[in-house]
Amino acid sequence: MIENFIVHRVVKAVGAGETKIQTRPDVLAMSEAVITLVDEILTIYNNKSARAYGVFNPDLDNYPFASYTEEYLLSNSNFVDYTIKSLKRLSNKIKDVTLATGGYIAFIHYKTETKNYIMVVMLNDKYGTAIDESTLEINKTIHLDLNKLHFAARLNVTDWKSGSTSKYLSFIKGRGTDGISQYFREFVGCDEFTDSKRLTEMLILAIKDFGGSKNLNDQELQQLRRLAFDYCEDKRKKKESVSLEDLSNRVWERQPEDFLSFANSEKYQLASTFEPHRDVLRRLYRFSGKDKGLAISFDSELLGSRIHYKKDTEILTIQGLPKDLKADLDEKYGDPPTET
Repeated sequence: MIENFIVHRVVKAVGAGETKIQTRPDVLAMSEAVITLVDEILTIYNNKSARAYGVFNPDLDNYPFASYTEEYLLSNSNFVDYTIKSLKRLSNKIKDVTLATGGYIAFIHYKTETKNYIMVVMLNDKYGTAIDESTLEINKTIHLDLNKLHFAARLNVTDWKSGSTSKYLSFIKGRGTDGISQYFREFVGCDEFTDSKRLTEMLILAIKDFGGSKNLNDQELQQLRRLAFDYCEDKRKKKESVSLEDLSNRVWERQPEDFLSFANSEKYQLASTFEPHRDVLRRLYRFSGKDKGLAISFDSELLGSRIHYKKDTEILTIQGLPKDLKADLDEKYGDPPTET
């Protein structure tokens, strides 16, 4: 449900240091066009692979957007005033970036059944052509270029105010525009979260959950995990970053966008690129082998806990047998009854 929606504008020429702002005096009415636009923005944002997560920088003097937002939420102050104050802060950041040209700045406050969100999105015009229905003439048109939603930030207000350990800020990083996305991130006051260990753990969880959502059997799930491990391990050895988009093409090449969309959900909070953590990555690996009627398969993360291996004697010890295996063994080879 959309609580408030407004659009302002920052005007700046390439290379120029000065900026101008154009503001609306009131929020936009919830027309069909507005609802459609917001739905399109949210859909595109949720499907974007180039996303990173973080938290607010505690230095509120230099990064005051958090305090502006808290003031709006706690005192239920005027949404228009809140957005104009934020817009001026953004305008200040833009003027120092040579290639920045400004654009339309949309502020969206919306709620789902369980969460409360605030988004700041930069939009730009796109020129095109259209046919006049009455004259059949070809005319020039101008419309919003939603395909280039490169700069956007979303605050999960619910997680932020609840003190959750999750990274409640997310933002889009456009390819090849690090300087521009940097000023947008600084306007929000977002410290990017780059914990290699946690991100690798979340990737493993996403892979397991994805396999479950596709009802993969054990062999298919093992293949999925192995493909992910091989890709990430290769990147780690080369000291390169894992790309969520490239990984999706590797592990689910039949429809890579399925895995990308799944792993890119807010549940996992995966960055678009990150450094794989060596020790955590090993959990993706699965040991397996068979020989003369014996087949063994287990996740590498069990090694050292439930499963112990002695290399010199070639002895593998398993603690805590699977319940169905134990029941079968007990039935056929359990201890004989005690004589009375």
